[in-house]
Amino acid sequence: MNKAELVEEVAKETGLTKKTSREAVNAIISAITDSLSREEKVTSVGFGTFQVRGRKARRGVNLKCFRPHGTQGLGFLSIFLCTMRPLDNFIIYTIYVYTCTNTQEVLK
Repeated sequence: MNKAELVEEVAKETGLTKKTSREAVNAIISAITDSLSREEKVTSVGFGTFQVRGRKARRGVNLKCFRPHGTQGLGFLSIFLCTMRPLDNFIIYTIYVYTCTNTQEVLK
């Protein structure tokens, strides 16, 4: 699902216009992005947690011979990543929805 499809789905579920739904989706994405840029954890109950995590600098190796690249080795810089950890019940529900052959079972 891309952003346009998300906006369309929000409009359909809430009865709002597409313009209002687009503004709502943009506001949510902006709020999450702003919080993550301040390195704050964003938790949505029933959905999951967004968090910024860092990786330390490290040396790389040549996977063909498992030796460091060159004399100094290939260095990877430290980076920050945005990670999303879904809640267990969200994962189970998602798997259930995609594996059901009868959509009426999902609606029960």
